[in-house]
Amino acid sequence: MASTIKKAILAASIALTSFQAQADYIVDTGAPTSKELWELSYVQQFAVTFDLTSSQTITSIEGYFGPNQSTFKSYLSFSLFAGDVPSHSAWTALNRATIEMPTTPGWYGGDGPTYTGWYGAYGLNWSIGPGTYTLVLDPIAYQGSLGYQGAMVQNASSPLDREWSYRPNDAVGWVASDLNLGIRIANSVVTLPTVPEPENLAMLLAGLGLIGIATRRKQKP
Repeated sequence: MASTIKKAILAASIALTSFQAQADYIVDTGAPTSKELWELSYVQQFAVTFDLTSSQTITSIEGYFGPNQSTFKSYLSFSLFAGDVPSHSAWTALNRATIEMPTTPGWYGGDGPTYTGWYGAYGLNWSIGPGTYTLVLDPIAYQGSLGYQGAMVQNASSPLDREWSYRPNDAVGWVASDLNLGIRIANSVVTLPTVPEPENLAMLLAGLGLIGIATRRKQKP
């Protein structure tokens, strides 16, 4: 009977324990602290370089974006390359995800810029090993359009120390830049147990009391 009570306690504890999902970031620059913008469009693209000391599985990539000035469908790609040199070659990219950028009033404000925050590619499953990697943010043309025409907000609280910009019209290729972009890269989702609510704990104790009463009754001759 003691074994039965222990099993009941364990089952009740598990049932009453709630869990909370939380991203585990391998890159997290923090949110930018200003409203100054870097244009991100067909005339200017960005990249960031980071290091990994162990194998990881990337599940999401986010940028801290400003207003989208496109009133049509616009797309942005996140391309991951090995090494510390950005590239536009889709053939040499380790992984690539393309997302449609929202054009709702929350992103495009007729009365002035609207600062939106984190947005990106989710549900990824990119397994990579230790090493140096470069992430390229590249607007993608769509049905004759020029692709995403928006911006990223400057002055992240903990920016990466290797950032790049590319302006096709300058014909100089990728150049090192101090952009202070907001970038987050998550490698997994973990579940953290939380303390049961008081009413749930009361129900647990009441149930255990009933189990104890029933046990004593059965033990009487």
